[in-house]
Amino acid sequence: MLEQGKKMKIAIHQPHYWPWLPYIQKVQKADLFVYLDDVQFEKNGLQNRCRLEYPGRGLQWLTVPVRHKFGQAINETRIDKRAIRSHLAALLTLFGAKHVEEMRAVYGDHDNLADLAIATTEHVLGKLRIPTTTIRASGVGPSDRKGSARLADLCAELGATTYLAGSGSRNYLDRAPFDAIGCKIVVQRLAVPAFGPSSLQLLLRDGPVLGWGVAVEQCATWEEF
Repeated sequence: MLEQGKKMKIAIHQPHYWPWLPYIQKVQKADLFVYLDDVQFEKNGLQNRCRLEYPGRGLQWLTVPVRHKFGQAINETRIDKRAIRSHLAALLTLFGAKHVEEMRAVYGDHDNLADLAIATTEHVLGKLRIPTTTIRASGVGPSDRKGSARLADLCAELGATTYLAGSGSRNYLDRAPFDAIGCKIVVQRLAVPAFGPSSLQLLLRDGPVLGWGVAVEQCATWEEF
């Protein structure tokens, strides 16, 4: 897929529901971003919830209830569509009525968690005019490998010369399969507190103004693995 001699930076991450700024930065820095939609759903993770700041209450979780069985993949996990009404009501309370129709369009008629989470991320990317190409891992091809080996397989299949890894990757990433395919690893180092407010908070409160670009750029730095 890659032209000979051309460098390709690839980032891979599970779909997150209204992801926070370091996730958005990770997409922005990549030439190609892969939604890892066919791995196991993580209960109490960020795949179906985000944090919003409520007046007088600080940061609170906004969670999409899901119906799932243990071991089920994110793209097999169904959402409770009744929750969408409560989420729209929460957004109305926080940000006023002017965004409700916009949010209804984002939420659409999704009943699959991967579809909904990806739709929220794509909306933010569109607002910020981030042109990175995005695809789903499930569309690349089946794999019986897991963990670092699966990530390296995706990088090899898609022609990556550099893999952009998340801030927690030093705790689990095995560099051997990346070395085997000649793919360099660069790791994100956070410059903001973990589990900060969702990109949705900034999008609806501030809009996609110049300060957004600064916030995304300054939320993390990068260093070699």
